[in-house]
Amino acid sequence: MRGRRRAAILGGMLLCAEAVGAAEAKPPYDAILEASDAAPKDRAVQERALAQIDARIAALPTDALNHYVRGRILSRFGRDRDALQAYEEALRWDSNLADAHYNAGVVLTRMDRMREAALRFDRALEMDPRADAAYNAGLAYYNLKDFERSLERFNRARELAPADFSTAKKVMQAQLALGREEDAWRTRNDVIGLWRASQDPAVRNLREYVLDQFEVGTFHVLVFENLAPAEDLAYIYTFRVFGPDEKPVGSVQLETSAVIRELGTPYLMGISRGAGHQQAGFGFKTLPKYSEVKAIAQKLIAERLSP
Repeated sequence: MRGRRRAAILGGMLLCAEAVGAAEAKPPYDAILEASDAAPKDRAVQERALAQIDARIAALPTDALNHYVRGRILSRFGRDRDALQAYEEALRWDSNLADAHYNAGVVLTRMDRMREAALRFDRALEMDPRADAAYNAGLAYYNLKDFERSLERFNRARELAPADFSTAKKVMQAQLALGREEDAWRTRNDVIGLWRASQDPAVRNLREYVLDQFEVGTFHVLVFENLAPAEDLAYIYTFRVFGPDEKPVGSVQLETSAVIRELGTPYLMGISRGAGHQQAGFGFKTLPKYSEVKAIAQKLIAERLSP
């Protein structure tokens, strides 16, 4: 998730009523959250922060931001239901608190309540246009298989963060889910360009990325495109197959190698299961369209990787 505290929401809202030019006072809720953020895995720090914000709520029960901060701290304890209740209480006192909607969406996602999560991210996006809200809304709709809305939200995230590699990749995945391969391949070229231009080591050091994902029966399939094919045996696309328990079952590859090219059919489909690997009986003289490879991979997965 891309949850984060926004200074525009939590900082600088309550100003010290002193003479002009005096320093701003840090609101108590802000100082408490700052301490919590500084040591998110330190239970003693979190327990102290929770006790402090509970005391603030006892003194000022109608202050929305106190309840919001309580939700953030409770999330760190894994108390998602209590955190959600705290965000709801924050919104009862300030229905326009964008971060409360956003973080309620984060909690609802963890609780697998995707429809509600999507609506919360949408509400946060409406009140405070930010790429992470649009991105997370897109993820929620994608998980609901509402690919039209997913694409709309990912496109909105891309408008707000045009240089973000992950967002461009998600736009492409939603386009493929909708069968819009020409659009997806234009986006795919952007994805490759963003990878090459990225200054982020986590992006630039990638050697493959998830191009597509789909289901075949009870299998979940992640499709990886190789960003840096080897000189010899190289997989162009790898369809990694996972069972309902998310354990790997096997894979299907579009592959090439020096030997394969010398034999006159530069691209072959292969299939792997356990330590075994074999040719699958499909070859191509030229690099085929992804949709053609995908159709063959789906057939091979259904016929040869099923129990």
